[in-house]
Amino acid sequence: MIETQKRPRPRRQSRPGPNHNQLSGVDMAKTYSTCTIDGCSKDAKAAKGWCWEHYANNRRHGTPTPPKPPKLTLSEKIDRIGWDVTESGCWEWKGRRLPSGYGTIANPGKSSWLYLHRLMYERYVGPIPEGLLIRHKCDNPPCSNPEHLETGTHTDNMRDMVERGRHRGGRNRQPLGARCRKRGHDLTTEDSVVRFSDGKEKCRACLPLDHAESRARRFRGSSAASR
Repeated sequence: MIETQKRPRPRRQSRPGPNHNQLSGVDMAKTYSTCTIDGCSKDAKAAKGWCWEHYANNRRHGTPTPPKPPKLTLSEKIDRIGWDVTESGCWEWKGRRLPSGYGTIANPGKSSWLYLHRLMYERYVGPIPEGLLIRHKCDNPPCSNPEHLETGTHTDNMRDMVERGRHRGGRNRQPLGARCRKRGHDLTTEDSVVRFSDGKEKCRACLPLDHAESRARRFRGSSAASR
């Protein structure tokens, strides 16, 4: 039996086409018309003769030119966020709070925050004298009721801290006050306070919330590190 060898099939060579980028005298860039919305000079790359911005506005809001929200003043922002009135008459701020419990609000046009209780005092009572602080008569940091606020020096504020049982350092360790400084929980009952072996005390209602915040911080840190 005679073995036959197959001849290799020659490869088909493609004919080189013209290089459109090197064509002389021909502009191959696609040209677009201007967006048909009045006052817009962007290219109409989307449907209906609109630019991508107005096209996205139409899909999101039902109109290519939705009305812009009006800029609120600081006083209007305070009224918009509002507060909760407690049984003791405190106006507890519903917006951002510091870990110490004091309410804050963003300073318009600046990257800073303002204390709400100072703003409320200036709004309803009058300007704060230079060098004085705003003290809480109710000993509730989230409160912004102007009837619960008064001016005083730093010495007055420290004396209030000791007299109301908020001084918890050194040998003169005092029990917690009537309210939790962090979230304003009621601490008048015996089961509302957790006492540790080293003498420290903590709000019982804040324990699960602090643990949840700690777990959330650890989760955010681990997810950011894994990226």
